[in-house]
Amino acid sequence: NDEPHASTVNTVRLADELLKGHDSLATVSEAPSAGPTGRLLATPVVPLAGGVEVVAARCLAILAHIAVMFGLVCLGRWHFAEMNLGLAMATLYLLLPCTAYDANQVMHVLPAALILWAVNLHHRPMAAGAFLGLACGTMFFASFLVPIWIGYYWGRGTRRFLLAFSSVTAVLIGSL
Repeated sequence: NDEPHASTVNTVRLADELLKGHDSLATVSEAPSAGPTGRLLATPVVPLAGGVEVVAARCLAILAHIAVMFGLVCLGRWHFAEMNLGLAMATLYLLLPCTAYDANQVMHVLPAALILWAVNLHHRPMAAGAFLGLACGTMFFASFLVPIWIGYYWGRGTRRFLLAFSSVTAVLIGSL
């Protein structure tokens, strides 16, 4: 019965302020949040939790882990043509000690889920660009993957990838 991590609660709090139309930049908080992406992705969870920050934070963490598990299953099915391999990857993900160590810290799980879905949808440059843009909005390290993706799409989809990436980045900046 551990309390959710302070960064996850702060992300939920900022999502609630976004829904209420308050200026979240004026809020001073000690704990970091999962960036503007976490705030936007938490907005559907906050009203369903009835305004209870702890419940919303736990729901957000569970949904992020489900996104990783489902992404691993789809990775096995779509890329390796073996559903059992995807199920095995998802099972091993759940068995990893690092998964349980900070299970309630959305800042660690959300970027991984978004990058995993960008890899799953690599054959659609706009979808991959949107997911990578969302991942860059969670933590800064994902932006180091952008040149790799541009090199991957070079000559066949670079413009669509960059258009989606730029559009998501503009929306995230606008949400601040």
